[in-house]
Amino acid sequence: SAEEKEGAAAVEALRCRSAELKRQAGHLSRKLQALDSAAEMRRAQVAEAEEGIEASLAAQQAAAEEIRSSQAEEAAAQENILTLRDELEHEERLSCNLQRLLHARSRELDVAAVDRTRLHARVQRSEAALHCRWQPSASCSASAEVV
Repeated sequence: SAEEKEGAAAVEALRCRSAELKRQAGHLSRKLQALDSAAEMRRAQVAEAEEGIEASLAAQQAAAEEIRSSQAEEAAAQENILTLRDELEHEERLSCNLQRLLHARSRELDVAAVDRTRLHARVQRSEAALHCRWQPSASCSASAEVV
């Protein structure tokens, strides 16, 4: 039915969104690892600069600023990952809810189909009984026993 198709399309859209959020989370995670590597490299540079002269002191200060910047980027990336995870969990909950609704609708349609079949059989029996009442024949006496 149209409702089932619409529900299935909504579920598929949520699955696509979920996959996209997972892809983004993976991308941010890889970026976070790269930032960690860059921060570690800068920390090593700072340690070497401490052993040097005034020029190395300037390099030290620049590296320290880069580390702070990297840490700020890392914190922002971690916050983005947490946000994406929250969104993913929300999308997954929505997907589960839609699946439950779709299953409930399917069960309702199954019950309606059984009810319709029973009603159709009852109408046919009633029509046969009316036919036999108004136009009795030999075949009606046999079918009357079945009804």
